[in-house]
Amino acid sequence: MRKYFALATAAVLLGWVSQIPRSARGDAPSPAPAPTATADALEKTIDIEGSPVTLRDIAELMAESMAVYLPLKGPHPTAVFVAKPQSAMPASDPNLYYAGSELKDGQPVLTIWASRNLNGVTTLGSMQIVAVLGLLNDGKASAALRAIYAKQQAEDAALGPNAADPLKNRRDMAESLAATFDAILSSDPSTPIKLP
Repeated sequence: MRKYFALATAAVLLGWVSQIPRSARGDAPSPAPAPTATADALEKTIDIEGSPVTLRDIAELMAESMAVYLPLKGPHPTAVFVAKPQSAMPASDPNLYYAGSELKDGQPVLTIWASRNLNGVTTLGSMQIVAVLGLLNDGKASAALRAIYAKQQAEDAALGPNAADPLKNRRDMAESLAATFDAILSSDPSTPIKLP
């Protein structure tokens, strides 16, 4: 998890630093960019549910989804785990379930139900999925990702109140984003990856 957090943090910090004027960073002013200068790599887009989303949007959500579980200084979204018996877990989420959130110091605190059958052990992917679901639900993502989430939310509402999985489309989106995070941070850079 530290590897993922370090890489995501580096990508986000690189993006933020690149937005600060050189004079504010203490760098010597540079001449006008050469005509061959390339665009910011984090502004490149991938397609998610038919909509373009920048790599910056992905990197920021990825960093937030991991930061939820870390004891960072300053206000940031966090999570609390509530152990539940297996019988109390939704059939669609038998191990981890995003059960809502509340605000504390202006930041969401995600409530995540964890099955007691897990004995305190789960996967990074599962933790990312519930964190992404909670962050998107609380609007802690880019405008592009929030718009896609709103479409998924409407599709879930269309399933009706008795749907077997009332979060199906939103969970599918969170799973797809978590798979994208994993693909971006593949441990072997020579391994071909297929983005979901």
